[in-house]
Amino acid sequence: MSLITTESSLEEVFIASRGHLVRIARRILRNPELADEAVQDTYLRIAEMRMEPGVARPLAYWSRAVCNMALDYLRRQERENAYRIHGVDVEAIEIPDSRSPERILFESQTIRLIDQTLDTVPPKTREAFELYRIKGLTQRQIAEHMQCALGLVNSRIADASQAIAVHRSLLDH
Repeated sequence: MSLITTESSLEEVFIASRGHLVRIARRILRNPELADEAVQDTYLRIAEMRMEPGVARPLAYWSRAVCNMALDYLRRQERENAYRIHGVDVEAIEIPDSRSPERILFESQTIRLIDQTLDTVPPKTREAFELYRIKGLTQRQIAEHMQCALGLVNSRIADASQAIAVHRSLLDH
């Protein structure tokens, strides 16, 4: 730490004692990167306030400000950790279905009707439709998979869509 006089500005004291201030924050936070960030945020916050010169004990002022900022960081970290899920397989969590039993029954009946309708279209038309709507393949990928023209794939998808159009309004309810 270099020589700090009573005439030193807050900024000069900060620059001269930055290492000391980081050590204060590091003791509280136990994380060098976070400590450095807390010291920097302290400087920015005080610089924004445009403090009047003439702080009686600038080093004590900076030390208290850094300590407070580090404690704020620590509280924020603890609050965030309280909401984090550690060691839990998120994929295995079952989310309750908010739909009513009647709605579930209605949707399964509608899907059965659509499936029965798709049974009435030619198998290649059904396959193209399922690859497009269920598997999410592009029409070009379907054409390559089925070894047919892109226009034929488009036509098959349109035919299947037209066949189930009667039941589509049921899905909107």
